Amino acid sequence: MPDCCYRCFKHPWLKRLIDESATKLGTCGFCGSREVALSDVGNVRDPLLNVVSLYTALTGDALLPWENPIEIGDTLEHLLQEDWDLFSDALIDSGQVLDLIHAIDISGWEKDSGEDLIDTNELYIRPRNLYQLTPNEAWDQFRNEVRGNPDADPDLRFAVEDDLFRGEKRIPKGTELFRARPGCHSDDSGINKPYVDGDIGAPPVGKARPARLSRQGEVLLYCADQETTAVAEIRPWRGLIVTMARFRARNDLRILDLSSYLPGPNPFTTEYLSYEIEITHLLNGFADDLSLPLERPDDEFGYLPSQKLADIIRAADFDGVRYKSAMQPNGANVALFDPAEMEFVESKLVRVTSVSIESVNE
Repeated sequence: MPDCCYRCFKHPWLKRLIDESATKLGTCGFCGSREVALSDVGNVRDPLLNVVSLYTALTGDALLPWENPIEIGDTLEHLLQEDWDLFSDALIDSGQVLDLIHAIDISGWEKDSGEDLIDTNELYIRPRNLYQLTPNEAWDQFRNEVRGNPDADPDLRFAVEDDLFRGEKRIPKGTELFRARPGCHSDDSGINKPYVDGDIGAPPVGKARPARLSRQGEVLLYCADQETTAVAEIRPWRGLIVTMARFRARNDLRILDLSSYLPGPNPFTTEYLSYEIEITHLLNGFADDLSLPLERPDDEFGYLPSQKLADIIRAADFDGVRYKSAMQPNGANVALFDPAEMEFVESKLVRVTSVSIESVNE
């Protein structure tokens, strides 16, 4: 079998695989590199076929009668490079990408196996389902429709709460979080004192207004991971006096962390790769939704999608959600479904001395 080298590839995982499986030095017959460690192309077969399984050749039933393959399809080389950045510039410049793909594929192919070889001359398309939306597409459709039908529920094709473990994190007992509230108490002598305990904690049921993850009358405790984030979340103005409180976790808490994007699955080793990609896209879409500020403060329907998302997260028995702050870059908020999980520690007064505002043309 022919050999290839790590310089044929750009993707770090493939480069490492080739380097670790190399058995000799020589000139690569594909990218042309000299005096380089060479590995049998068969070592790359299973990983490559796992990625290629995502794509469908535009032949037979894959092509609908009204579709023109030239208009909707692309070469396998281009799709693999655009989606995964697999191949090095040296290999692309050599014009032997498809030759390498064929050599890798045929290295472990048996004529009587019933397995088809990759047809590198065909045009391919990315995964598609003509009759069902992907979970991410279904969520996007729901987000657009729920404003007109607040009682609607997303149809994501499966019980998504079973897959939320990918974003599971722990808040250890004793972790401190911060909560801000505009204003303070003033005694009869005019001395300002910070709000304490229940006056700075979660509101009572009768005063719980709709928020990002809670409906009217639903009581959650919204906190932040930093004092500056807590202040930013109340949309302060310069000169405002703010009560800043510290709360401490009474127990270990199981939360869904959507404060950053989940990394994509390893395309070379992940089973059910298409499904795993869909789930990752969906959870990252959830993360985007939770970080979006309302366009208008009086938009009572703006939080409907994220409130429905909170129902899904509750059903998976999480104690709360961490999500990116819409108001403070690099900050994160934590919404806890049971305020009693946090105990009040102390509070203080702070004054807002500056507020940064940026604008863009609509």
